Amino acid sequence: MKTNILKLFFVFSLLLNFNSTTAQKLSYGVILGINFFNDQSSNGGPNDVFFDSGNDQFIVPNLGGYLEYEATQNIGLKLELTANTKTFEKGYANKSLGEQYKLSFIDFNPNFKYDFGSEYRKGFYMILGPKIAVLTKASFNSQNVTSDFEKVTLGLELGLGQRMLKFLEIEGKFDYGLTPFYKANGSKPNKIAGFYLSLHVDLQKIISSK
Repeated sequence: MKTNILKLFFVFSLLLNFNSTTAQKLSYGVILGINFFNDQSSNGGPNDVFFDSGNDQFIVPNLGGYLEYEATQNIGLKLELTANTKTFEKGYANKSLGEQYKLSFIDFNPNFKYDFGSEYRKGFYMILGPKIAVLTKASFNSQNVTSDFEKVTLGLELGLGQRMLKFLEIEGKFDYGLTPFYKANGSKPNKIAGFYLSLHVDLQKIISSK
């Protein structure tokens, strides 16, 4: 998890170190949040492999950063990059095998943003966009089993947010998996669905106000 977060901030540092005439319309910051998740597998028979969030481990930290561009008074593009690690338990039909797998992801979200306020970044807004989740590591009993799972999965996210104070936003997003993270031969696909709740700290606003 720490390695993934370091990778995220390295990417954002590269994005921010450039000169542009549109710099005044850019903002950037950090994301501090949690992810509620579960699988969407449809287990239709005794041989169907499923992964579920075992032992009530269905809430995990979701940390990263964002880069936002104001296109018009109400429309913008918000790019989010976050990291999280989810724990799943393997089973067949309604029988748990007690095998727990830890899957670490880096999620990339290019979101369309519509701000309902009279000024951008000063009120209530809606976001919509795809999620590209890259599996960085999967482990079982300290063994690397990354090759057993899909390297890249796609999803769709829809959310609402509200700017509070001058530099803080609270945001909630629903996440619906479009492609499976696991699909064995002859079994039903396993997808991930969930909800993200996070605080977005506008570092650009904090720095520029000093």
